[in-house]
Amino acid sequence: MAVEAMELYSLRQTVFDILKTLAGQATYKGLDLTLDVAPEIPDVLTGDSLHIRQVITNLVGNAIKFTEIGYVALNINAVSLDPDNVTLQFCVRNSSIRGIAQDKSNLTLDTLCQADGSTTWGDMESKLGKDSELYFTIKSQINQKQSLHETLLKLSPVTKQTILLVDTMHDDTGIEECLSELGLVPVVVHDISEVSDKEKCPHIDTIIVDSLSITECLREHEHLRYIPVALLAPVLPPLNVKWCLENGISAYNTTPITAFDLYYVLLPSALGTNTVNPASAAAEVTYDILLAEDNLVFQRLAFMERVLHQKPFHVIIMDVWMPLMGGIEVTQRIREYEAQYHLASPNYRLDGARPEWRPGAVSPGWNGRYYPTSNAAG
Repeated sequence: MAVEAMELYSLRQTVFDILKTLAGQATYKGLDLTLDVAPEIPDVLTGDSLHIRQVITNLVGNAIKFTEIGYVALNINAVSLDPDNVTLQFCVRNSSIRGIAQDKSNLTLDTLCQADGSTTWGDMESKLGKDSELYFTIKSQINQKQSLHETLLKLSPVTKQTILLVDTMHDDTGIEECLSELGLVPVVVHDISEVSDKEKCPHIDTIIVDSLSITECLREHEHLRYIPVALLAPVLPPLNVKWCLENGISAYNTTPITAFDLYYVLLPSALGTNTVNPASAAAEVTYDILLAEDNLVFQRLAFMERVLHQKPFHVIIMDVWMPLMGGIEVTQRIREYEAQYHLASPNYRLDGARPEWRPGAVSPGWNGRYYPTSNAAG
């Protein structure tokens, strides 16, 4: 997969954010969703992060759909690494009592392989009753470090924020020096007991921890319970995304770390890039939208008829790839029901990639296609 839209992005934060948006689906099905990025991979790269988001969202999302029990894992390893470039292999694995049937895996690949003409894929290895594995590689440039001055300008709105560094390992990671270099105020402790007294604890904006276990200890104290946490450690196990959400992990990386890389770790908490300002949303117009994704209720026509009978919808967005009853069949049934009761709802096909237009693509009864991106406004 060749990368074309060149921009700086944090690899770990990008994939971590994607999996956090998919964690609810995995939890609903009782699946473990894990992330493992090899520690030797540089974090800040130059590449097309939007396209990577689209591809991973669809690969992991489809793996969750077709997995009945067990786990879905995203593993990222370096195939080759030099001072200027890195070739990454992204591997989506899922454990299932039935695997992904060959016809379903072909649908997954057919949808994604047309994302752009330069995309090349590895393979999908899947057999009924066995684990499934789908992988692809990208070659990306390693960021040649923008100046610290540029980084400080971006952080200027939050300089002087207080960062609690819980250094239980007493190792020389350089995090305290990096925080000072970024204009932030580090408060270093080696044990949670040092900040367990609410009256004596200073105001804390973000907490940096060096182990998973210490995060759980933090959350036992009410005054530390809801402060964003960044996880920085020399070695990390595969992260369980659900656990990270439950414990307020906003970002993570491996140490040692530079001030530039630490800037990207602190972005979600310090600058609030993971939050939405309600005032920024237009409130004058509201729409009723039926989103028909992979959900058991949408596999029953009776439920469809009940929903459509109770209230009209301005728009229906239909997921094409669903394991038991696909979007084509569901749309056909909806159109038959609407014809019977003289109803009409715009129905759009939800596609994970943007394939070339083909005759008959807007069918059966679809009004068009919707291509999701990381920007909801798109």
